[in-house]
Amino acid sequence: MLRTERLIEYIESKLDPESADPWVKSRLAGLTAVAATTEFELSVKDIFFSFCGSTNPLFGDFVRNKYKNLRGRIKVEGIKDELLKHLGPAYSKRFDARLNRMVREAGEANSPNPVENYDTLIQNRHDFVHEGKLSLSFEDVCKYYRNGLRVMKALRESLADSE
Repeated sequence: MLRTERLIEYIESKLDPESADPWVKSRLAGLTAVAATTEFELSVKDIFFSFCGSTNPLFGDFVRNKYKNLRGRIKVEGIKDELLKHLGPAYSKRFDARLNRMVREAGEANSPNPVENYDTLIQNRHDFVHEGKLSLSFEDVCKYYRNGLRVMKALRESLADSE
């Protein structure tokens, strides 16, 4: 089980949404946003470093050293501009195609845009850590995290694709 999912399940098992103190709920939402974004950063690094290392061990070492501190550069545009651009246009195009399909399918199903959810969660984590504010509820953080996992899947598939 994913770390953040385990945290969410634990919080949900202990928290009564009706009687919980709003301040406590907002702090738990912030904590969950931090955990989710940390999980995303680790996933991006794992996906990218594994791909580069499997392509060429020296290239993998170079990339690992250059990008060991991604921090806020894991939003979708950061992934494209900071990471995928170094691999050539084919990988960016694959990633874009997967994201566009995901967004289109979400729109057709009247579901939230997973790319917007992913980026919004990352921004909210930043706001929570640096300014102490969070504009998402605990329930929203959970939904946005689960949608963000779809972005990670798209990235992984984009690099695994041999088309």
